[in-house]
Amino acid sequence: MKILSHLAMAIALISAGALVTMPQEVHAQKDKKDKKKKSKKSKGQEETAGPQLRLSSDFLSNYQTINMLLAAGDAAGAKSNLLTAEANVINESDRYIFGDLSRKTGLALKDKAMEVKGIDAMLSSKFLHPANKPIFFYIKGVHSHSLKDYPASISNFRQSYDLGFRKGNIETYLGIVYNNNQQTEEAISWYEKSIESLKAQGQAEEVKKIYGNMVVAAMDSQNGVLIDSTFRKILPKTMDKNLWHDGLSQLMSIYNFNEQENLDILRLMRVSDTLLFSQEYSEYVEVADPRRLPNEVIEVLKLGESKGHIILSDITFREFKAVANSRLAADKADLPAAERDSRRSATGNSARSTADALMSYGEYARAIAMYKLALEKGVADVDRTRNRLGIALLKNGDLEEAKSNFAALTTPNRKKIGEYWTIYANNLQSQANDIATPTAVN
Repeated sequence: MKILSHLAMAIALISAGALVTMPQEVHAQKDKKDKKKKSKKSKGQEETAGPQLRLSSDFLSNYQTINMLLAAGDAAGAKSNLLTAEANVINESDRYIFGDLSRKTGLALKDKAMEVKGIDAMLSSKFLHPANKPIFFYIKGVHSHSLKDYPASISNFRQSYDLGFRKGNIETYLGIVYNNNQQTEEAISWYEKSIESLKAQGQAEEVKKIYGNMVVAAMDSQNGVLIDSTFRKILPKTMDKNLWHDGLSQLMSIYNFNEQENLDILRLMRVSDTLLFSQEYSEYVEVADPRRLPNEVIEVLKLGESKGHIILSDITFREFKAVANSRLAADKADLPAAERDSRRSATGNSARSTADALMSYGEYARAIAMYKLALEKGVADVDRTRNRLGIALLKNGDLEEAKSNFAALTTPNRKKIGEYWTIYANNLQSQANDIATPTAVN
């Protein structure tokens, strides 16, 4: 991954006057009047004035020539004169100004080595204003990255950041460079800092891009646990359909879920409107089974067709639809008897099956009652039942009770699934709160 416009920001910082004015060159030759005025200054005044540049006479001449050439736009001429100037450097003042001339000439010629050489000379000088130090480290970080020297780039960006520099998307660049250096966890950590900074600036579109950077970094690592944890950081902050789709599809690929577990992830993809591909619809209707949940199968097929994601005339989908349609009337007619028989049953297994059917028809209140009955009577695979109770509650608008059931899941796979449903429930609540909060009118 490359830093976008990797020099543009650094150049803009300088062009916009981000650098604090440097100490004025004090000519070697001073008239007596100036000396007398200076001698009258108190000791305290001398101390507050800061270090004063004292250019040697030979270097002063070189400086004036090079400075005029740069002002005239003749950077090549300035470069040729720098060789002579360097030979005449005899004190720290000369060295500092030589560094500044080298930096400016390198910048004009796009000669990174010359620019960095000048910056290094200035960074080591007592004459450098403290406010300019982090800017110079930032520029060095950009140059190091362009040369693919990622450790050096990290070091320079970190020094800039630690000195308080917060411009130029420095947190984002640190994330990019850490990722290029294959330090994925550090990259994601810096991307998170970048998101907080961008949010504070109201840059919502840039925040979305950083979410994408986080996903790319995690995926590049090929570390399933890290991919999962990264999406768990991102999804609570967004309802972006692409991110939700990728997070849930990755969840299914990372862990060894059984068919019924995958079904409840696919159901989350459905409610979050992130079923995007034909194979996802195919897996959904196959696991839901048109013989068991014909109405849900038909609804999912209609959804896929309406969005242009599937073609119902395809043989696979056509057969699923045919089986579902053949079962629909009888299945729906059996529901009242199934509820009655479930209440009479000694165990809760039939109640759970009835609840599954009721939920597939959108009969959430009746499904909730059956799931609770199943748990009261005792049922095989308690977590599967409780997970679906949570789903029915969420669809019925009972978000807090839904979350309490998701939180009660204990088996590893169901716990993971329940955590993603909880994230979704929290996002629904956040959206509702945003709508309910009136916008202030000025």
